[in-house]
Amino acid sequence: MKLILVGTNIVSKAENNNSSQYNLAIYYLATYIKKIQPDIEINIVNIPIHLMMHDLPEEFIKKVLSLKGDFYGLSSYCWDKEIILTLAKRIKEKYPLSKTILGGPTATFEGLDIINSYKDIDFIVVGEGERTLLRLINKNVDYSSIPGIIYKDKGRVKMTEPLEPIEELDEIPSPYIEGLLKPDAMNLMLGFSRGCTNKCKHCAWKSLGGGIRYFSKSRISAEIRWGLNNGYKHCFIYDSSINSTDTRLKEITETIKHIDIDRRMAFTYFIDYTKWNTKQEEYLKGVNTRCILLGLESISDRAAKALGRSVLDLRLFEQVVDSLSKIGPIMISIMLGIPSECGRDFKKTVDYVARLVEKYGNDKIIGVRVFWTVITPGSRLYLEQKKYNIVIANKGIPYFLSSNMFPREDMIESFEYIDHHKYRDIFIWEDADPVYYYPEIVDFNLGGEQKHIYEKDSIKLNFQIGQNIYAGWRIVDISYDNQSVLYTIKNPVSNWTLKVKVINNPKNKSQYRTKRFSLVILNTVYPKYSNDVNKLLTIMLKEIAKYE
Repeated sequence: MKLILVGTNIVSKAENNNSSQYNLAIYYLATYIKKIQPDIEINIVNIPIHLMMHDLPEEFIKKVLSLKGDFYGLSSYCWDKEIILTLAKRIKEKYPLSKTILGGPTATFEGLDIINSYKDIDFIVVGEGERTLLRLINKNVDYSSIPGIIYKDKGRVKMTEPLEPIEELDEIPSPYIEGLLKPDAMNLMLGFSRGCTNKCKHCAWKSLGGGIRYFSKSRISAEIRWGLNNGYKHCFIYDSSINSTDTRLKEITETIKHIDIDRRMAFTYFIDYTKWNTKQEEYLKGVNTRCILLGLESISDRAAKALGRSVLDLRLFEQVVDSLSKIGPIMISIMLGIPSECGRDFKKTVDYVARLVEKYGNDKIIGVRVFWTVITPGSRLYLEQKKYNIVIANKGIPYFLSSNMFPREDMIESFEYIDHHKYRDIFIWEDADPVYYYPEIVDFNLGGEQKHIYEKDSIKLNFQIGQNIYAGWRIVDISYDNQSVLYTIKNPVSNWTLKVKVINNPKNKSQYRTKRFSLVILNTVYPKYSNDVNKLLTIMLKEIAKYE
């Protein structure tokens, strides 16, 4: 028996198909099946895609088709639906006797439509896939007895009873510890739970059922220890929030501090500000925090109602920001395209977060991530499209385009507002290029042109990992976001590490700047008065100036 598992992961152009993130879901599937039926041969294909990609490059199709399987498990999300369904067609053309199984959110929330419309999909897995997929790929199975699937029987579509979620998540082995996954990038992704306690209308996460379930303390400990033993310096915890309860946060932070006594690994994680308290601040002290992700979304009461959230208490939010700023750098997120808002509401939110950054400084609030609202299939907003007269993109990601309260012209103005804002450099844009959907927008450079600029910079500046810049200071890591290049530079003698960001911001007040670029030192503690550092940064500036 041979199973081919295929999933995608989103990369930016700057990452050049080498993403720091990966599709962990397909590795969970593989590890679970291998645990129970080790004789099954499993191949995994993780495909890097861009947000504007509607067709899968032939090289990746050939890679999948080079692997002949009895079953093809295809994991799909809203950003890769067309790509995965096209791949299924190509699989059935070459291997008509092989079975295609579609899983993931696309299957869960659009399964009936898909199996009625696409003859190349044999089975749909609804909800969690580990137990269901294992049963599906066994021989001589009665499909009607498998909970959580949609399939065709003699041309008739049938749907079985829902599958109960796995309560004890430790039943699913760790793909890291079992040796199925060792990411190339030095960035570890860990999930300590499944589900969410919130009921946000724009998200379908809650619709999967099961509330919130947790991996055990021993599992968390084992995976963090594995990461440290394998030299990983950063861990992204992708749970909806790590502070769902005081008890859970205490458990996580105690585990981290016990395992990582020397603070060798930095952590990025989500915090739910509505659950924050002083006790939680004490728990997080001592954790090496790279970035705290804090969802504001909007300051509008109408937006809160539309999203199914509590009305924002600005005083409370700022108290949380003040408290978290003592723990580590904060990245605030806001949303563009909340159906019940208008352009004026969005602009107020933009100006509010800009004032917060001005108040706390960009060493405390390192950026504002602007999310373009996605009307996710399975979410309550998706079901309420008529209520708000919502128009969504009909191809690719179902981005919000307009509503009766947030008309098209307001969306265009909103894009232009953040792109030309006096504090534009604090805003981070990683969604698709809005010009594709709104041709009226003359130009949009927030995360677009700048991403391209910095990709070229990194080549033309000729800074490379391992390069000795000055007096033993050596580049040990280079990473990108939408607006900058981040160089991590280390001196092996003094053991100092310097994090230097190159930004396209001539108005920045840094003493290290050229006409077009500035060097911003991100470290909260670094050798400010070292002559070596001054000389190092001066040498880097001279190199940057050549590009201008």
